[in-house]
Amino acid sequence: MKIGILTFHYAINYGAVLQAYATQKWLMKQGIESHIINYVPEEQESKYQPEIIKKNCLVDFKTNPLRSAARLVRYKLLTEREYVEKSNKFKYFLENNLRMTHVIRNREELIHLNEDGYDAFICGSDQIWNPEITKEFDKTYFCEFVKANTRRIAYAASAGDTSVLNRLENKEQFFRLLNNFNSIGVREQSLADFIVEESDINAIATLDPTLLLEKDDYEGITTNQKHFDKEYVLVYQLARNPQAKDIAMKVAKDRNLDIVEVCGTFYNKPHSKNVVCNAGPSELLGLIRDASYVVTNSFHGTTLSIVFQKDFNTILSKKRNSRIVDLLESIKLENRIVNVDNDSIDTGIIEYPVHLELLEEMKKQSSKFLRKSIGLSNE
Repeated sequence: MKIGILTFHYAINYGAVLQAYATQKWLMKQGIESHIINYVPEEQESKYQPEIIKKNCLVDFKTNPLRSAARLVRYKLLTEREYVEKSNKFKYFLENNLRMTHVIRNREELIHLNEDGYDAFICGSDQIWNPEITKEFDKTYFCEFVKANTRRIAYAASAGDTSVLNRLENKEQFFRLLNNFNSIGVREQSLADFIVEESDINAIATLDPTLLLEKDDYEGITTNQKHFDKEYVLVYQLARNPQAKDIAMKVAKDRNLDIVEVCGTFYNKPHSKNVVCNAGPSELLGLIRDASYVVTNSFHGTTLSIVFQKDFNTILSKKRNSRIVDLLESIKLENRIVNVDNDSIDTGIIEYPVHLELLEEMKKQSSKFLRKSIGLSNE
C-alpha cells in the first residue's frame, strides 16, 4: 500500500513539522509506504523567508515609523542570525526525517500524482482548513485533485475555531469540499460537532498525530541542544504572555529550578538568562524531554508535554483555544489550563497513569479510524 500525506510540513513551526513526522511514523509502524506530498504554495512558503520577515518588520511603517524601525533593529540585532540557523535546522530535519516527493507548486503537478500509484491520500493534521491561514480554502487540502477511485481521508484536520466557518460563504463552500472525502476525522470535538450538526456529513474527533506515538518513537530524532547547570522549567511561547513568566518564576522558586526559554517566534527575543532561539525540531524535543516542568501557550507544546509526561501549564490565547480545551478536558487535565479568569493555578505534580489510560483509549479509537479508512481493517 502507498499513501500520500497532504499537510503543512514546510513551515518554520515546530508543531507543523512534528505532526507531519508523526503521521508518517505511524504509517511506517503499520508497514505502509508513504510520502509527504511536498506541496509548497509560494505565498505560504515566502512567509518564512528571512528577507520577507525583514520586510514585514516594516509593514506599518507609514502609520508608525518609529515602532516599525525599532522592530527591524531588534530583529537585525537580536534574532536574525539565530533565525537563519533555526531555518537551516528545519530544512535539515525535513530532508533527513521525512520521506517527501519533489516540490509541487500547482494543480497540474498535483494531478500527475494520480499516475504514481497512490492507494490513498490523507489530508491533515494541522489547520489546513483555516481560510484565515490559506487566504481562502485551498482545495488541495480537500483532495480536489484526486481521482474518484482513490481513497480520500481527512485525519485530525482543523479549521482553527469554527467561528471562521460560520460566515455563510465559507460554510457553504466548506461543506461542498468535504464531500470529496470518503472518511473524515478532525482534530477538535467542536469541529466534529459543527460538521454533524450543520450538514448530513459524518465526522469524528481524532487525536493529533503527535499523540499517536509513544515517547520512544521520538527518541531517534531527539537531540540535546545544550547542557544547563540545573534542572529547569521550560517556557515555550508562540506569542508573549506575561503570565508564562510569572508561572515559571513561581514553579522555579517552589522547586528550586532554573528557567529556560525557547523562542517560538522570531521578532522578539525573550529576556531570560537561558534563552534558546536557534533550536530545530529535534532540539525542541530534547528541551521538553529534559525539562522538569513546561509552561506553554502552544498546542503542540502541550501535546509533547503529555507525551513526555511532564508537569505543565497551558495558557490560553485570545482565540483558537478549542483544540487545547477539547484535548485536556478529554483526558481530565483541564486543571492545567491557565486563563485570565483563573483564581488559582495548579502547579502540582501530575499523576499520569489515570490520564494516560484515557489517552490510550483515544489512541485506539483514532488508530481504528485510520486503519479502517485506509483499508487495513473492516472493524
